[in-house]
Amino acid sequence: MSANDPSLRGVTPGLSGPDDDEAVVDVSGTARINDVDVAAIRALRDTAFAAPATATTSWQVSTRWAKGCEDQTHRFSGEGAGDEDPTPQEELLGVVNACLLLGLRIRCALDRLQLDMIEVTTTGEADLRSLVGLPAHDPGLRNIKVDIVIEAKAGEGRLRRLAREALEASPVLSTLRRTVDLTSEIAIRG
Repeated sequence: MSANDPSLRGVTPGLSGPDDDEAVVDVSGTARINDVDVAAIRALRDTAFAAPATATTSWQVSTRWAKGCEDQTHRFSGEGAGDEDPTPQEELLGVVNACLLLGLRIRCALDRLQLDMIEVTTTGEADLRSLVGLPAHDPGLRNIKVDIVIEAKAGEGRLRRLAREALEASPVLSTLRRTVDLTSEIAIRG
């Protein structure tokens, strides 16, 4: 089977099709269904099927706090970079950044240290093959890396200690580091 195989047209490999009694939307002349660009997703799926390495995407989010200012988040890369709405991957990396910024600000305040600026940049990769319906691949972010830049009038050793403490005490990072029991419920409304 190849990406150009006629059996793949209109069918998403790895996903079941509609049951006999279900309504099927004719997508032949429609660009979007459920706010999804069907042609773009099919093209991504076909490309990922033919060349799996193309399904790996990189994401980077940077969040900065400066004394007297609110946090500012910027997306630098990834499929959605520059779009108005962040992607779920960017949201997750942004949550890591926000948690670390808050934790580091708290640690420094408890240590009586006035910060001038903190910038947290988090990067990660995701394999989108499962998302577009190709056979099972772990769709989660992997290789997540956190970089922290701190400006303050304090010694390097003190700042590194406080940053390590914030990294170790982060509830979000703690959750990402371990396997979490997750349950789901699905409600269908007609």
